[in-house]
Amino acid sequence: MKDKTADTGNTGEIEVNLFQLLRDVLGELRRKAPVILAIIGITGVIFYMAAGFRYSPVYAASSSFTVNKASSANYSTGSEKNTVSNRMGLWFPCILCSNALKTLVMDDLGFDPDTEFPATISSTVVKETNLITLKVTADDPQFAYDVLQSLFRNYAYISEPAIGELRINIISESGVPARPSNNAGGKKAATTGVLLAGILTLIYLTVKCALRKTVNNSKDLAHYLGEEYLGSMPKVRTGKNNPVTIDTEGVPAALAESMRQIRHRIEKEAQENNVKTVLVTSAVKSEGKTTAAANLAIALANHRNKVLLVEGNLWNPSVLSALGMPQGGKGIAELLSGSCKAEDAAVPYSNNSNLTVIPGGKFDGVPAELWSSSAAEQLFSSVREQYDYVLIDAPRSIAISDTGLLARFSDAYIYVIQKGREEVDTLKEGAGVLSGVGCRSMGCILNNKN
Repeated sequence: MKDKTADTGNTGEIEVNLFQLLRDVLGELRRKAPVILAIIGITGVIFYMAAGFRYSPVYAASSSFTVNKASSANYSTGSEKNTVSNRMGLWFPCILCSNALKTLVMDDLGFDPDTEFPATISSTVVKETNLITLKVTADDPQFAYDVLQSLFRNYAYISEPAIGELRINIISESGVPARPSNNAGGKKAATTGVLLAGILTLIYLTVKCALRKTVNNSKDLAHYLGEEYLGSMPKVRTGKNNPVTIDTEGVPAALAESMRQIRHRIEKEAQENNVKTVLVTSAVKSEGKTTAAANLAIALANHRNKVLLVEGNLWNPSVLSALGMPQGGKGIAELLSGSCKAEDAAVPYSNNSNLTVIPGGKFDGVPAELWSSSAAEQLFSSVREQYDYVLIDAPRSIAISDTGLLARFSDAYIYVIQKGREEVDTLKEGAGVLSGVGCRSMGCILNNKN
């Protein structure tokens, strides 16, 4: 199910996949769930409070009674009596709600008859009976009750000239109402606010995802960025704290197969262009670059290559976590600052002796100072002679200068992109940082984790 639309930015025709649009919207909902829930909750509270501010309590005084003609005892048959009673049930409510009677009540209670009647009178009649329920609602409970009593005191002035003397038998009466007959409607208003906020949020995210340009497949990659497609990492779920690597038990075989294909393309590119040191990065954080770097290092090592994986993100070192290796110990920070030797910083990967890791270590300064040092230049010059491949897990390329400094030691870079997440302009900006320092692109890995 596809809908073709014209792109407004001189990039030709693009395809909008409706199923992909749905996935993008769901992805946005997951990523921004805390903010969305907060907005919806705040909207519900605002609607609830607004209902309270608008609330005006109304009190209802009521009475149930029967009405008959005073002379009903003289009726010859029960049928005739019932007919008259039924008619009373139909006529009397009209008298009770008439403007003439309201005028009498106003005068009885000391109000100016020319002012608007400050209460509402309503009545109901049980079908085919003379049983009537009279209800008076007003802002003041005592006033509502007073109007009800005044109606009974004054009805005869209106009814007797029209239908004769009546006899009323009161069955029940509310008295002065103790509680309002209406509620503030806070729950209903809050529910309305929550639903409205939810609907508007869905509309906003749908429009946003439909209009924005993101990378979802190899065609988008070539269309928007002009980059080579190396392969995709499938969405993988593991147990809590378990690493997502191709040699972890329980990880789907699809990940291993994907990394083998990516490895094959990288090896071919490396041989053709004499590439040994490869920077692995992304435009922004949380794109999956560390997972890609760790799995690529394992895949290359499994193919009988001697591989070194270097932690290049001293702001948030996570290579050891990605590989499921113990934390702590010395690393690149101590090595470049001269407080340890290379053999003290390098850690062999337990699952494959062909893979060596230099973790981040502990560093309290500005990482750019280390990457700008002569020690860094000497290190990367040395290790490229000792290993078949040197992979550097770098920070995101936007907003962190470390990646540009690390690119100076690299022959090429691999760009990791999470499908459908970031705008194309953001991805271009991140790639521009690397090409600006003369680092060539080997291609992109698409991460399907959303």
